[in-house]
Amino acid sequence: MRQTSLSAGEQRITIQTNEQGTQVLGSADEVLGNYGTDRHEEMVDKYESDGWSVTASGDVRPAEAGPPTTQPNKDDGGDGFQELDLGISS
Repeated sequence: MRQTSLSAGEQRITIQTNEQGTQVLGSADEVLGNYGTDRHEEMVDKYESDGWSVTASGDVRPAEAGPPTTQPNKDDGGDGFQELDLGISS
């Protein structure tokens, strides 16, 4: 998800864009604008032309995706296969 934070004096807004489109959120996370398409750059340009300043911008991991997974940092010496006992005898 792309996210840009802007400020104008004490006011803060966040513009975020994901697969569902672009949202403009106020400082209390209230939705100020909701667009079903990617209008991120258009909204950033609009607010900058109205005197807002970008304070942070970049890609962020959506909270609903959960914590990032980490890869094991050591080799356990195994071959990657594990035999399972399914309780079936031949």
